[in-house]
Amino acid sequence: MKVPNKILIDADAMVALVNPDDPSHAIAEKLGGEIDGRGVKVIISDPAFGEALTVISQDTSLEKAILFAERNCRGGFSFETCGPRHSQETNI
Repeated sequence: MKVPNKILIDADAMVALVNPDDPSHAIAEKLGGEIDGRGVKVIISDPAFGEALTVISQDTSLEKAILFAERNCRGGFSFETCGPRHSQETNI
């Protein structure tokens, strides 16, 4: 499979990756494993990131949502949020 250098994901993908009880968790982990370590920049929009935090806190716990947010802010996950200043860079 040819791996792109950037991929834009939505809140559902983040929730599925974080929540083992999500119906799409297995496929999210599989796809995440296929791009992990290949230098792919995974991008999530600011609104989608906020939505993911809300759903993670509702589906799992507030603590897990906070941990998810803290890891993102410290660069623990290999993705970045994007706002209006990134829209031209992502060519969306």
